[in-house]
Amino acid sequence: GVAAFSHFLAIEKPSPAVDGTFRNMRGMDVSHRMGHSPRLYDKFRSYVTTIGIGDGGNEIGMGKVGDSVRKHVNHGHVIAADVTCDFLVTAGVSNWGGLGVAVGLYLCGKCPVHERYQRRGIGPRRELEIDEVVFSPVMDLELHEFLTEFGFRDGVTGKKELTIDGLEYHGHHAPQLEKLREMAQGASQCTV
Repeated sequence: GVAAFSHFLAIEKPSPAVDGTFRNMRGMDVSHRMGHSPRLYDKFRSYVTTIGIGDGGNEIGMGKVGDSVRKHVNHGHVIAADVTCDFLVTAGVSNWGGLGVAVGLYLCGKCPVHERYQRRGIGPRRELEIDEVVFSPVMDLELHEFLTEFGFRDGVTGKKELTIDGLEYHGHHAPQLEKLREMAQGASQCTV
């Protein structure tokens, strides 16, 4: 049957390369850690709009720019994703791309012009606050500290440390989070 949802979004989810293996950014085979997401994603492609968010070329959706990945990214000839998508969001760090999409949707909900289309499409709904869409700096830090303590590893360094894609949390990620929150809060005063 037809899917009961309209969009499938994959963020920072590895895609198999052309040879069927899953590779991290260092080119290491991580196939033994992967589930069935790419097959699920491909299964629903004809029913729903697919969105991929990635930063390195090996993620679901990045197959859309596979030739560029092979040409311009370290280990690109090995890691380039084979799974494409309808819409691709690339970012320096996938987290930031996902947060950017969340902020964009939040702002659409705040805009009177877009709000009327949402109301017609999905009906009336409760207005969200920014902390429900983008974590506060305190919540985000607590989450990343928990993940680090729980054993999650940085995708670039492979280490259990408070970094995101090799970038120090406080020096890189926290300022980006603040910029996105400031954009959302400032622009949410939209008037037509």
